Amino acid sequence: MFKDGQKQLKNPVFLIIEEPEAFTHPQLQHIFIQQIKDYIKTLAEKININYQLLIISHSPEVAVSAFEMNFQIIIGRSHGGITRFITWDNLGSNNPLSKQKLKKLILNYNAELLFADKLIAIEGDSERILLNSIMRKINPTLLSEKIAIIPVGTNFKGFKDSLADLLFDKILLITDIDFSEKDTEDNNIYSTNKNIQLLFSSNLDTTIKDHPLNKTLKQEKSFLTKEWNLMPNGNLTNSDNDSISSNFKIVTEGYSNEFKFWPRTLESAMVTASHQNFDLYKKNELLRNDVKVSLDKNPYLLNDIEGKLLRSTVKKADFALNTLDFINNKTFRIPQYLKKGLEWFGNND
Repeated sequence: MFKDGQKQLKNPVFLIIEEPEAFTHPQLQHIFIQQIKDYIKTLAEKININYQLLIISHSPEVAVSAFEMNFQIIIGRSHGGITRFITWDNLGSNNPLSKQKLKKLILNYNAELLFADKLIAIEGDSERILLNSIMRKINPTLLSEKIAIIPVGTNFKGFKDSLADLLFDKILLITDIDFSEKDTEDNNIYSTNKNIQLLFSSNLDTTIKDHPLNKTLKQEKSFLTKEWNLMPNGNLTNSDNDSISSNFKIVTEGYSNEFKFWPRTLESAMVTASHQNFDLYKKNELLRNDVKVSLDKNPYLLNDIEGKLLRSTVKKADFALNTLDFINNKTFRIPQYLKKGLEWFGNND
């Protein structure tokens, strides 16, 4: 191209560079893309040629660099047997803040979701540490699929519109029920987690106070779930009587029949998924010495993770890392909400 430029080439030039990340260390890809851009710009200005640069990549690191350098991002997606191209600028058109939040997540976490067919949305670090091992135990074939895992905290709503426009085959939201029993005028029990609204309503403009959990917690279900059809415009439609298979599912903790209480977080759900689980954690000195006293007094005390369940030296990340050692144990039981959620996620029929 630049040799032609010496011959006073006047027509604009369209440059295509495919997979520049090949044979490049991931940590160097960011620098490499910047160098490519600067090099082409410098030479083009030197010989006074207008140009347009297209970089085709399968690298999350390259994608992050493209965002930082304000490239126009176009995402190729095969969905329902049809290949579509999605322009980043058009994502979440009804909710610009959704796209901004997702961009921040990509820049500060990773861009794997741009290359994935399926997405698992989680609250935070503990779930992220454990998920691969749990998938390996429940359905190893999931590890060969193009799956991205992202943290959304307790407000999936903030990402929903942009994620819907990315046309994932399936999105699984794993979240904590996080109920908080407080003395209120109507003596109701509410969740402190905004994600829980998705168990009850597609209208996320409602508030947590619109969905008391009293009746739900009395039903003693083994886990709570709801399936929706997440449409490209971000709307949620009920999938119960719909011929279209649901593409969005939320799961959260359920009642423990063995310990006669309702775990409110991942940690208490893991420990009390079975008596064998409880014994494993106790034997390996992750639980408080007096945990059985608390259990006999009131099982719901086990929801006080830092005060009654885990030893003072065991933090949530420590708990998750130690759990990795237990998951492959034949007697270790995965909580029902995680098991059923991942079974749905792995069903490609």
